[in-house]
Amino acid sequence: MGITNRERLPLPRQKFRWCTDRLKIEPANRFILDKVSQFGEVIMVLGVRDTESATRANVMQQHTIEGKNLMRHSTLTNAFVFAPIRDFSTDDVWDYLLQSNLSPWGEDNNELLRLYQDSNSECPLVVDKEIKESAGSCGNSRFGCWTCTVVSEDKALSGFINNGVSWLEPLYEFRNFLYHIRNDRNARQKQRMNGQVYLLSHLDGIDLDSAQQVHINDLGNFLDANNIDLANAEDLNLIIVDHDGQLKQLGPGPFTLKAREEILRRLLQTQKKVQQLHDPSIELISIEELKIIRQYWEEDLDWDNRVPNIYEEETGLKINWEENDRPTFAEDQMTDLERLCLEENVNLSVFKRLLSIEKNYSGYKIRRGLHKELEKALKQDFLHL
Repeated sequence: MGITNRERLPLPRQKFRWCTDRLKIEPANRFILDKVSQFGEVIMVLGVRDTESATRANVMQQHTIEGKNLMRHSTLTNAFVFAPIRDFSTDDVWDYLLQSNLSPWGEDNNELLRLYQDSNSECPLVVDKEIKESAGSCGNSRFGCWTCTVVSEDKALSGFINNGVSWLEPLYEFRNFLYHIRNDRNARQKQRMNGQVYLLSHLDGIDLDSAQQVHINDLGNFLDANNIDLANAEDLNLIIVDHDGQLKQLGPGPFTLKAREEILRRLLQTQKKVQQLHDPSIELISIEELKIIRQYWEEDLDWDNRVPNIYEEETGLKINWEENDRPTFAEDQMTDLERLCLEENVNLSVFKRLLSIEKNYSGYKIRRGLHKELEKALKQDFLHL
């Protein structure tokens, strides 16, 4: 495998919804631009409606071509949008769908109705015209990724469970676990992936009565003296005094390897529960994905080969893992390595990173990029505090 620069992103949140752009908008735009390049222009048929929201209505009006039934795409040249149900209300949509029980692709629209009803226990959708006005209607439930951490509560998933779809409970519990562990400072590294250290003004999660205060100029010496690895430190109850005398704390980075291990175990446990409760063929994570995770963890200095061990412990199954060509050491060798690094005042994590980089580039006649990677590892912020 060649050297690749994989981008790893955190769990999405309201102010950083990277998933919407990267997993939805950008792939769709690439497809549209490909068709524009092929045919000169495209017309997309979308089910957008003015009554979805005031913001949606305003955006649609801004892009409407005067005297035409088309709208210009908001960002793509020579791409146009036709919205055949633009003037429909939610009631109009359901009335139309239920005029014919079958969709054009042969599915029962009454099943679709039940899906929306079951997604939210407070949804009073009624299709009897005599009582519709008094009962109101719904149909505004939205279905997204079951692991979505942008919202504080997955109302659609909880609605299904409240309506008796009990096999979804393990999924609901795992999503809530993800939402909460994201905000657990003990589960996060105290540096970014590139080794950068940054400070936060708020002191949430810090026990002010027992916290140690360290001036920013003394932080490096404090970490060295206490043998603190910011990539693995958990309960680091530390207040940093900056140059202006302001009290701050180290900002969180990616999950620690220990937290990632817990997340993977929980996911495999959830998969097993769903298979037992509902369908043995359901797969929440594939073997291919596990192999990629294993590669990521190895790059992040997991030399204990944890992924295969976790998979076997949680599922009882063995699979054919690819050979591990990372530098590995026996337990006694690792102990000696840790002792030598401590005696020579060498950061163990950096030493392991340098070995891993060298191994990545071994076998290449032209090792372009090696010195840049080595330099990057040696310039991490925490080494120069």
